[in-house]
Amino acid sequence: MARRIFCCVLLLFVASAHGASDAISRFAQLRGEAKEAREKGDRTVLLHVVLDLAQFLHHSGPSEEQLALTYSETGDAKRALKALRDFVRMGQSDDGLMAAPQLRMLHPSPEFRQLMKQMQLNKSPVQHAVGLTELNDPNLVPEDIDYDAETGTFLVASVLEKKIIRVGSDSTQKDFATAPDGWPMLAIKIDVRHRLVWATEVALNTFAAVSSKDWGRSAVLCFRLKDGSLVRRIEGPLHRRKANSPVVQVVQLESLPERLSDCRTVP
Repeated sequence: MARRIFCCVLLLFVASAHGASDAISRFAQLRGEAKEAREKGDRTVLLHVVLDLAQFLHHSGPSEEQLALTYSETGDAKRALKALRDFVRMGQSDDGLMAAPQLRMLHPSPEFRQLMKQMQLNKSPVQHAVGLTELNDPNLVPEDIDYDAETGTFLVASVLEKKIIRVGSDSTQKDFATAPDGWPMLAIKIDVRHRLVWATEVALNTFAAVSSKDWGRSAVLCFRLKDGSLVRRIEGPLHRRKANSPVVQVVQLESLPERLSDCRTVP
């Protein structure tokens, strides 16, 4: 009986030296332009540069904080509050914001005071878990983890050592499976019902620990949960990155072919 398996595999490809250099240069250029605009007191230019920086940094927490400061400096309280709201909703905090002279115009706002209270709460530790154990091998560079409730053990995928290890609640740690092609192990998912493990191995582009002839290749793997034996290997499409292509590529495997849907029957 064919089974359709839906999954989303995130394949992270390391940026090429050329692309990384371009990004570093662009970041330095924008920071330099912002510094120059501040020194000249040109708030219009400063706002444009800070907006460019926010876009360049994918509206990260620090970039949203700078947007809030700059919008407030230019007298745009509405946009300043929105940027500050986004900053706080990310769980960020900055003790200096309350006293920042750029935000003085926002002090009478009830929303500003509420955001400052929420920002203080962001600093409070929140913990709903307890430590179980520490990984013994510092060279693993773990990427993904899943839990097998039946055995009370965790499976952990390793990027650098290209394998999956099993970690017990008693802190025992041993190899579960090794990447058949010697590529970094990334995503991992336990199929509890069928006692199988689905994982991905990816020959990351420009990754020094992978042979350059394999760069851009990937595979979906199926292991038996009982003993880590390989049951299926599914080669993915080739994704060789060009110099200016995006750093992150997402491949969605909405369904696997019928011939791969049931791997329990394979010896």
